[in-house]
This record gives sequence, structure tokens and C-alpha cells, in this order.
Amino acid sequence: MNVLDTALLWRELGIATIPILAGSKRPALDTWERWQHELPSEAKLRAWFAVGYNLAVITGWRNLAVVDFDSSEAWECWQTEHDPMDTFLVQTARGWHVYVYTEEEASTWRGDSVDVKGKSSYVLTPPSIHPSGWQYRGFGSPELIAKIASIKDILPAYEPPAYAPVMRSTDPYDMAMRQECGISVVAIKATWNWEDVLSVNGTARRGVMMVNCPFHNDKHASMALYPDKHAHCFGCNWHGDILDTFARLHNLTVQEAMRKMA
Repeated sequence: MNVLDTALLWRELGIATIPILAGSKRPALDTWERWQHELPSEAKLRAWFAVGYNLAVITGWRNLAVVDFDSSEAWECWQTEHDPMDTFLVQTARGWHVYVYTEEEASTWRGDSVDVKGKSSYVLTPPSIHPSGWQYRGFGSPELIAKIASIKDILPAYEPPAYAPVMRSTDPYDMAMRQECGISVVAIKATWNWEDVLSVNGTARRGVMMVNCPFHNDKHASMALYPDKHAHCFGCNWHGDILDTFARLHNLTVQEAMRKMA
């Protein structure tokens, strides 16, 4: 199935999904907190996935949890000690995801080589493409996810925190980067406009501006600039937000671009 059909299937199962920037693990939305509590409508999904986005499942819905084995070695070690599970499995770029419903709400937790994605988290799901180029591969069906009492039933080392962290940032990437370089992605996006980064001519239609892509010999204004500060080129298939665009134009890392733009 394509991304839209998969998103619609998850919705039928009562699970919310969100769009993720292509070639990234970062949400294509200014905020995704709303969708931790509200199921996107079919019309919203069709609007989101009309462009080449990846797809993420928000864990916590219906007590959905995903056990994330960071490597094939960790996965194989776990398999030798546990009976095979009849549930939805996903092969990732480095390891495996095991999808389960739990009776007890699972909290997000990080172990040495195994993580748990529970309430207020998300995971990329097929047919998304990892930044490395690997396409996530599903085995089984989201309609046949196993139900268990607790994550401890399959991961005895799991020790949930005493309280669930409250996700208040408007941008999960901002949370990750703020501590690293002391700069807010949200603040940058609020103060920088496309005109500050690219040569923008013409007028926007329904909020979308079409311009010549600076990353290939574009004579047909193939790049769409969206109001939420992301861009997609229908000519060379480049995709990113205003930070990624600035970084590539100036041959910088995203962290270096953030510092300059701040």
C-alpha cells in the first residue's frame, strides 16, 4: 500500500498518524501534540499525504506500544530467549520494531539496545523511507497486532519512569536540538521567511508559492514553498524545511545553519 492508504488503514484501527519530512525523522507539522489526543480526519490525511511525506504512527493510542530493537544483534539475542510473537513486525534500517497493545499504558523508555515507544511518542512505519535510503518493511498486518498485559511480559528489563513526561514543545526536533546548541527551531521558523532564503517571485496560490528549485537546473518553477516553512521539489524530489534549505544552499550542517540563522 502507498502512504495515504496506510494512513487511512491506521485511522480505521483508531490510531493517529502524522506526516514526516522525506529523508528525515522530523514531523512535517509545526506541532503534533494535538494528534496525541485527536484522530485526524480522512480529509486531513488526504491533504497531508498528497505530497511525498513519510508516515509515523503515534504510540499510546489504544495503548499501542512499539518495542524498538536498535540492532539485528539485539533482535536476535531477544529471539533466542523468547517464543516467536504473532504480531505486526517492522524491519528498520538497523533492527526491528515489535508492535503490541498493552493492558497497562506503556511509557516511553530507553534501554541499552532496546527502546520502548509508548505514550507521547511516535515511530516511522512502512512504507516510509529512512534517511539512509532504507524502506521500512512490514511483516504481518497492523490489523493483527498482539495484545499483552504489560511490556514486562516480553521485556523484563523494562522499567517505566515514575511519571509520564508531558510533551509541551511545538516541535519534537526543537526539543532535541535546543539542549545541543541552545537555539529554538520554532523561533527561527517564526522569524525567517522564504524571501530571506530564496529568490521568490510571483504570488502564492492557496498559500503555496512555486519557485525555481536551486538544487537542479530548473526552468519550470518546480519547487513548492508551503506556509509551514517546508518545501518540496517536484522536479528533483528534494524535500526539507527552511532550515534544511538554508543549510544546503550554504553547505552547512543543520546545526551550523541554526546558529547562523539565530
